[in-house]
Amino acid sequence: MLVQAPDESGNLAEVRNYDISSYQPSGAGSGLGTPLPAIFLISELTFDGCSKADEDLIRQRLNEALEGDGSNPGGLVCLFRLGAKAQMMAVIVAWLRPIDVFCDPKSSFIGHYDDSGWFDVTKRTELSINPVSFNKLTPYEQRHLLFHEMLHSYALHEYDLVVNPLENPRLLENDPIEACAETCWGYEGLSTKCSCATCLGTDVCDPRCAKFKACDPVLGFRCPCPSGPGYYRDCASCLVGCPSGLACFGMTTCTPISVECGGKKTTCP
Repeated sequence: MLVQAPDESGNLAEVRNYDISSYQPSGAGSGLGTPLPAIFLISELTFDGCSKADEDLIRQRLNEALEGDGSNPGGLVCLFRLGAKAQMMAVIVAWLRPIDVFCDPKSSFIGHYDDSGWFDVTKRTELSINPVSFNKLTPYEQRHLLFHEMLHSYALHEYDLVVNPLENPRLLENDPIEACAETCWGYEGLSTKCSCATCLGTDVCDPRCAKFKACDPVLGFRCPCPSGPGYYRDCASCLVGCPSGLACFGMTTCTPISVECGGKKTTCP
């Protein structure tokens, strides 16, 4: 897309030339009673420390992650169809801004979104990629990863859920960012109503989540004590492990993380 504006002489001059990617799904509906519009997005990517092959691959997978790969509709279309407007708009804003991609083969992260200014719409979007680790992923995993990172333009992880992922076997269902990535770029048979409900801030009876796999809507428990580890898999372990036997500030219960239907909440104990 060529953007022009009058110069000092009144003649049109090039201001900026963008690469434009577009996706128009075949078929009509969004499932929400409204037609799904074509998405025309402007993306300006700059690369630092990346080989030409890595640049081409990251650019391609990022476009596919957001706008589709021919077989899958892409994260933005998925969010639109689910009615996840806040998440969709946040990702679109990050996608419209200039994106700086840094390749760091020594990074402990395969991908990382610079969240220091995630709430600032004037800030450039920054992505760090370990190209060695990234290239070992399947194309589907690469799209999933990049969509996950772009979702950080909407929110950050809930720290107590991700601080020790091995202790949280339901991370893909109870952390909002993980849940949205799993809902839109999940693996067949793994995406659940719980992931969908957490992503949308709803419950498992929401009709938008009907197509996904059934799940236990109680996703774990939180220790209410500020000094506590935070997340526990079940009520019993939370009651035992929470500092001082829940003695902080007179607390005697743990808080469920739940997407149960109709506002129902499991209690602990």
